[in-house]
Amino acid sequence: MSIWGVAFVAGWLTIGLPTDPVYAFVWIWAGTIAWHSARPWRSHLRFGRDWAPVVILLVIYNLSRGFADNGAIPHAYELIVADRVMFGWLTGGDVPTVWLQQHLYKPDVQW
Repeated sequence: MSIWGVAFVAGWLTIGLPTDPVYAFVWIWAGTIAWHSARPWRSHLRFGRDWAPVVILLVIYNLSRGFADNGAIPHAYELIVADRVMFGWLTGGDVPTVWLQQHLYKPDVQW
């Protein structure tokens, strides 16, 4: 475990903290191997098998996040329409945030 700790700190100082899912998974897996070094290799391979789908999903999620920044227009109007449909009956057809600003904002601050 000490060897793993020294290697982790050395990797942290040279490469940086593991923020990539695969890079973090490799460090966590190596840490569990170091912590349970007396166990047979089959149990260590089961750990990798069990956690591989989670790591794959995180990698796919990180890749899909980049598609949102490719010149797409944000979908803000749909949220405004949804607010009007859900809460317009309560605010007289206004968006709730606009209604709150009109009714609660007092420009004269009185301490």
